[in-house]
Amino acid sequence: MDGLKKIFTGMGLKWENQPDSAEAWNTLALAQFEQGELQEAARSYQQALELNPGFAEAWNGLGRVQNGLKKFEKAVYHFQKALELKPDLDDAWYSLGNVLAKLGRNPEALEAYRKAVETSPNPAAAWNNLGNLHVKLGQPEEALQDFQKALELNPDLAEAWNALGSLCWKINRRDEALEAFHKAMDCKPDFVSGLKNLGIALGEFNRFDESLNCFELLLQLAPRDSVAHFLKGAAHYYLLNFSEARESLLNAYQLAKEQNNHKVIQEVPLWLQKLARWEQQEILETEEGLEKQEILEGLETRQVMETPAEI
Repeated sequence: MDGLKKIFTGMGLKWENQPDSAEAWNTLALAQFEQGELQEAARSYQQALELNPGFAEAWNGLGRVQNGLKKFEKAVYHFQKALELKPDLDDAWYSLGNVLAKLGRNPEALEAYRKAVETSPNPAAAWNNLGNLHVKLGQPEEALQDFQKALELNPDLAEAWNALGSLCWKINRRDEALEAFHKAMDCKPDFVSGLKNLGIALGEFNRFDESLNCFELLLQLAPRDSVAHFLKGAAHYYLLNFSEARESLLNAYQLAKEQNNHKVIQEVPLWLQKLARWEQQEILETEEGLEKQEILEGLETRQVMETPAEI
């Protein structure tokens, strides 16, 4: 108990001579969870619940820990216990929806997200996840409404802009998609998924210099992302930077083998074959006095959007 007191007071919190305080154990567990100490957090939450079995927030916290440990069925049980005790605990509804969606229990997940929307004072994230689930269920109109509600509540929610952009892309509203991806990056400049989508979209609009810039920024954030290396190689290919394209594609292939990314492993050899063909074509046609733009016009445009990517 002295150890707990030392940790608790070290967090700048008052111990108040309550060594058997469930609130103290819950606070400690939350700090451990936020530091990624999941097993320690689980033990602290369990200690809190031994002292106070009716402590809804501790049940909810334990559910979040189990989710982090990928013990999803246990997480569902703990979230449901929290909600039995406190039916308006919006964070528990939101977290329950996330776990149910992972388990493919979609009708239950929809209901949980709707409860989160009803009970939360700021349900933007719940609206966003509800939209993601509607996309998964093939309900784009409902998803559009969900994302728009999320952004009405929080115009700076980069994840909602990115999700809206992805959906607009899928339903062939591509100008709107590009605008949404730009807004996502305005909100969160280090947003890896957003950068990837923006780069791909710019490539589809044949804006390959801007696309390449996105992938270079992306690799500063995620230097071992095999898909990012692949996309950088594709952008170089369309810019006729063939040596740079080869280097990026080979980097992608090596990383993909280490990470078991079979899609990239399959795609890279095909692109290397195209690269070799066009390198040879460039040599032959340049000898005949043709410009690089004429070579570019012979390339199979739109292929970049068929790469293993986010959108």
